[in-house]
Amino acid sequence: MTKEEEIRITLRLAASLRDKLSRAADGNERSMNGEIVARLENSFESNVDPKALTDAFAIAEDMRSRVEQQWNYLQEVERKLLEERKQISEQLRAKRAELAHHIWERRARVREELERKEERVREMRERYIARSEALQEREKELNDAIARFNAREKELGEVVRSLTKGADMLAKR
Repeated sequence: MTKEEEIRITLRLAASLRDKLSRAADGNERSMNGEIVARLENSFESNVDPKALTDAFAIAEDMRSRVEQQWNYLQEVERKLLEERKQISEQLRAKRAELAHHIWERRARVREELERKEERVREMRERYIARSEALQEREKELNDAIARFNAREKELGEVVRSLTKGADMLAKR
């Protein structure tokens, strides 16, 4: 380019951007002007549509964010289920201990009273079974939710691979 073909432009830059350009120019052994011109020329040579690439990355980030939210939700559900299971177990242990002590103290009493207590034990066992079955059902729901999460995670991986492949194809054009 001859001096007659060159034009002068005054450019305002943030100090941080100027510092980045200066470091890049030093690393590429160019002047600041040479670095800016090289970067501008390079931007016109690219075949990748920056908006399409930005949109693809935004979609991927949105999907990653959604999966992360679902993962966090599943972890919270799992934490609550484990907490509830622990509470139920502690309650059952306490109830069993209480019942055993109570039966031992009243063992010498009338047979009729003993039969009433045995009926209470059966009811508690039925509640324990019902709670255990409910807990097993909740565990099954959690496992199903985790399976759905894993399937979504796989789908996300396929989408990311597809986007990457698409970006690679765009870059090769």
